[in-house]
Amino acid sequence: MNMDQKALREISARPEVSEIVLNLTKKWLEPETVLKKASTDKKPRAQEGPTPAFENFNTYGLEIIQADDVREKLKLEGSGITVAVLDTGVEATHQEFRNADGSSRVRVGQSFVPGENNSGIDGNGHGTHCASVVGGNVHGVAKKSTILAVKVLGSDGSGSFTGIVNGIQHAIGQGSEVLSLSLGTDSDSRGEDFVERTVRQGIESGVVFCIAAGNAGPNARTVGIPGSTPTAITVGAVNQRGELANFSSRGPNADNVAKPEICGPGVNIRAGFPNNSFEFLSGTSMATPHVAGVVALILNANKNLSPQQVKQLLIDTATGEAAANSTGAGLANALKAVEKIQNGQDPDPDPDPDPDPDPDPQPEEPELDPKQKKKLEKKLTQDTKKAAKNEIKEILKANSSKAGRTIKEVSVNLATKTATLQVQFQVGRGKNRRKQLLQLKMVDNNGTIAFDEESRQKIVAFATGS
Repeated sequence: MNMDQKALREISARPEVSEIVLNLTKKWLEPETVLKKASTDKKPRAQEGPTPAFENFNTYGLEIIQADDVREKLKLEGSGITVAVLDTGVEATHQEFRNADGSSRVRVGQSFVPGENNSGIDGNGHGTHCASVVGGNVHGVAKKSTILAVKVLGSDGSGSFTGIVNGIQHAIGQGSEVLSLSLGTDSDSRGEDFVERTVRQGIESGVVFCIAAGNAGPNARTVGIPGSTPTAITVGAVNQRGELANFSSRGPNADNVAKPEICGPGVNIRAGFPNNSFEFLSGTSMATPHVAGVVALILNANKNLSPQQVKQLLIDTATGEAAANSTGAGLANALKAVEKIQNGQDPDPDPDPDPDPDPDPQPEEPELDPKQKKKLEKKLTQDTKKAAKNEIKEILKANSSKAGRTIKEVSVNLATKTATLQVQFQVGRGKNRRKQLLQLKMVDNNGTIAFDEESRQKIVAFATGS
């Protein structure tokens, strides 16, 4: 339906209308790689290392997050917890979800995809694979959890914004304790859009959201909507050695909130696929249901934890490398998280730090010799130029601007890990030509170099002509 601006203003002025949003249909699934043959890669469980090891590559994801140890040692498998998988549907009859009496642990929820009315059928495979990682008999993290299948994406991976929002509301209304969303856009925008708002409101109602960071790495600021929601648990992907996948999207989000918070196994993950089969896939889509399964185990141990407490518990008990805006706190660990609950150590989200009236003086860092300093300054300058080009391109694209830009000068400060840039912008031709030299600032935050908010606003102002 076509509608001019006058009609839109008239409708928006009505008292019963709170908001008008553009409902786009787009692809929410980024390509995942498929491994056709199983690997023989193996790391004995007894081997020491920052990441727990594994014996069977087919189920390595369960082993390195120690979900198998929770089942075997603590006898918890997610019983009584419902995890909603919002995706392309779930093959409800798959052997992965079959109970001993022949019934299925998949509850078939509503479909929000026109022309594909059955959420218990998956014409793509993505949803079945993700659900199998959450609660499959062989590949599931929480094998006794209930899966609520909510179809928000069609067989081609496309869905509408309102379909996603309606799916979220439906899943919450059906009593789900956890929502797993292995979907997202390829970019974020400043402020809160209506999908992010729906996620936030769902979290405030007591539901845990696990959302894929995306597969647009390794550049910074590649986490899209709805993984950009600040209070959600946004999930990056690591391989079997606990190393961050190159494709895993990096933070921060458009409002400079660090993302992701946690990682899960997401490279060459074997799980269920339509027609009662199995496939290997890679992506943060595979990492997310691993973490959603861990959350089901956590709630199986203590159902009274709030979403904020669950998130903090995952952060506090993560293993492996921690780095803001890439791996977050590290790799989720089910055993450490559940044991902390059973030991009576409930997490306290955002605890106030204890005051230290008389802190011990810290030793001063040794000064660099001139040669070392020059080498580091050169590297920081190169990294800053590269990051600046990428981020400026992203900001201009987001604001539909074709402005040209030239980085004139870069001055770095090793002590503060900041850089000041002189960037010439210009757009238009002849009498319509507009140019401006902007002084901008970038900050190195744990290896992620990005503009500060004031600088981003300067670029947006030029791009929009405001």
